[in-house]
Amino acid sequence: MSGEKNKLGAGEKNNVIPLGEGWHGTESRPGEDTSLNDLVRHMRSLRDSIPVNQKLRRDLRARLLEGVGPQTEERPAFNYQEKRGPAGRPWWAAGLIAAAALGIIIYIALGPFGCRTLDGGQTAEVGRFWTGEAPLLPAVSPGDGVIVVERGGALLLLGRQGEQFSSVNPPPGVRYGSPCWSPDGKRLALVRQGGSGWEIISIEIPKVEVRDIQRTLEEGLERAVVLARSPAASPVAHLSWSPGSDRIAYAVTEDSENGIYLAAAGSEPVFFGPGAQVAWSPDGNWLAVEREEAQGRSLRVVSINGEAEYTLGQGTFPVWSEKGFLFFLQTSVREKILSYLPDGSPQFKVQIKTGEIRWVYLGSGKGLEKVFDREPDGIEPRLLMTPDTPAGNVELQWLKSLELSGDRTPKTLYLDRAGEIEGLVPGDGSSLLLSRRDGGIVVISRVGYSVRKTDGGDNQ
Repeated sequence: MSGEKNKLGAGEKNNVIPLGEGWHGTESRPGEDTSLNDLVRHMRSLRDSIPVNQKLRRDLRARLLEGVGPQTEERPAFNYQEKRGPAGRPWWAAGLIAAAALGIIIYIALGPFGCRTLDGGQTAEVGRFWTGEAPLLPAVSPGDGVIVVERGGALLLLGRQGEQFSSVNPPPGVRYGSPCWSPDGKRLALVRQGGSGWEIISIEIPKVEVRDIQRTLEEGLERAVVLARSPAASPVAHLSWSPGSDRIAYAVTEDSENGIYLAAAGSEPVFFGPGAQVAWSPDGNWLAVEREEAQGRSLRVVSINGEAEYTLGQGTFPVWSEKGFLFFLQTSVREKILSYLPDGSPQFKVQIKTGEIRWVYLGSGKGLEKVFDREPDGIEPRLLMTPDTPAGNVELQWLKSLELSGDRTPKTLYLDRAGEIEGLVPGDGSSLLLSRRDGGIVVISRVGYSVRKTDGGDNQ
């Protein structure tokens, strides 16, 4: 560039500090901003306050000036075979053993609770049906996702998304109920009610196309195997296959008391104990049993031999997934304030008794005694979702009636949404099916969930 371009204009300020001025000095130039000088002095004092390795400094200077690195004593490469522990083991063997022992201790301490949690997914409506005498409890095939429901004593066949494609009607004087697919998808158990009483039958379902399920069921009903019988005065319901598909648990109502029985082909049913319905652990050695007690419906986990029993607390409709999560319904009361008085106190409010889907992680059932022994105060269940129908229309009608009557005194509207839920059953491995009454119909909804690994701080 030319000399003219390097010259400063008459009114311009020279902000370049000459090496002899300001940089090494301590005084600022007249009229100059002192912030840069202050920064330089601060950095210089900071440098002087930090200890310097003088030997390293000399070595680096020698490297830069001479191009030769510092002379150090040459040592042979490390031979791991020279370092050995007791009994001639390599030195690192003890470290591996210690790490393995530490891992085992951590696993035992955390148990099956470690690093597992659930996230609620989407909820989608599967289908709507008319209300019936018995609760609507759908059964989902683990293979092709075919859903079987009972309405009016007949079996309705639905696709995975809830579309009805066929039905199986019983003979005159016979009703079907409580369908239940086996975990391997090869059998369908159901209750057959006739003039002589109740029967639990098992139907072999070979691998066929979905469109052929109706014909396969009709043919299988003709050669069905009877697993258990009950008198006409003792209704049977809530069937549940064992994980090995070789036994089935069911509930019998006798003189207003509910009892659980276990049945298998070729043997007499065995009474297991009191209960309304059950869910099998993945290893088949435990049953989550719903019982009617003085404080209401509660859940207990009972070993298959009856020698061990643990209390989970309030709950209904247990579902024990193959991934080790136990789902159930639990009731709670929520309050919503609709309006306030001039002094700020509630005027009109609504209290809703609602049903919540909650879960605990119990694992496959192996080592379950240690899990409960480590939780003497009980295992705290976690919320998955609250399957409520909006109560807005009921609330509006109630407020409208109060407006017309001119009543302004504080009042509370009580609603029972928990009583509208008819059942909770397993879905396709990553979902549950919930049936709930909505007026004169029953709605089946699919509730999705996903398993999430955590760092241990979000476990139970």
